[in-house]
Amino acid sequence: MIQNISYIIISDGIYKDDEDNLIIHKPLNHIEVNELPTRTSFELTIGLINLRREIVYDIDVTIFEPGGHRIASEGYSIQMSDKTKTDISYVTINTRIHDISLSSDGTYNIFVSISPTGDEKQICFTVCQGSGTK
Repeated sequence: MIQNISYIIISDGIYKDDEDNLIIHKPLNHIEVNELPTRTSFELTIGLINLRREIVYDIDVTIFEPGGHRIASEGYSIQMSDKTKTDISYVTINTRIHDISLSSDGTYNIFVSISPTGDEKQICFTVCQGSGTK
């Protein structure tokens, strides 16, 4: 199987600098909140590689709470432009996960899959009650 999902990064924000470079602000693996349950938002950056122009790719993102219950899911479809000079290329997807419910302490899982290739990747982040800073 060809790997298509290169990386997944959770962060406080993303932007491009004056030279069009992608800047990931405060990558996260831990979210500390004042009280639980609560709601929060964060940025999700997904790097995709080995993409072919003639294929439409469907990317599914699903977030699970510590008990395994699905709390959010989003889907995207992409196809490389005909302007791409090579047959194999890459793309970065940047999206904001808005107002997600965090019901308890523990490890939350973000699961990303891409079809038709079947590649899958998972990243985790922890949530705990504390001073309320990310």
